[in-house]
Amino acid sequence: MQHLVGLLHEGDLAFRRGNSFDSFAVVMADKQGAFSHVGIVVRAIDDSLYIVHAVPDESVDGIDRLKCDLPSVFFAADKSSAGAILRLKKEAHIAHQAAKHALALYSRGVLFDHAYNYQDTTAFYCTELIDYVYSCAGVHLTNAPLQKLSLPFHTGYYRFPSDLINSGLLYTVFSFQ
Repeated sequence: MQHLVGLLHEGDLAFRRGNSFDSFAVVMADKQGAFSHVGIVVRAIDDSLYIVHAVPDESVDGIDRLKCDLPSVFFAADKSSAGAILRLKKEAHIAHQAAKHALALYSRGVLFDHAYNYQDTTAFYCTELIDYVYSCAGVHLTNAPLQKLSLPFHTGYYRFPSDLINSGLLYTVFSFQ
């Protein structure tokens, strides 16, 4: 995974197919999906690259907040069976702005959105976070409608990783299985 770091740019989107039951459920629900999770590459104050992402059940204190992981942690074998890095086709300053906004949200300790409420920007799930930080930078990554998902105990409208991948505004830099 070390070779991957040299390919990363601030604002790149990091997609992974997770190994958990929840990840499996996302891939099954997302009819076009190969990935269950997404984060954004950010440059920290120490000039290192990290991935900010919204994920449940990975906190050390039991409170799910946005996470900021090294790429090697984000793509670790116990969390990921496949992955890809996609980059915005537009000007790099837009990706930079989105990344800075994501890092600021992480620094504020913003919570994971367990309600999966796409309209609420006080907490985020993964694709909601990406959509939000890019829209704050002036780019709507997708105009696709939210997808309806009906489960026995939950029904709602969601943005899936494939909605971002299929937007036409991104291109693949790297992928692995």
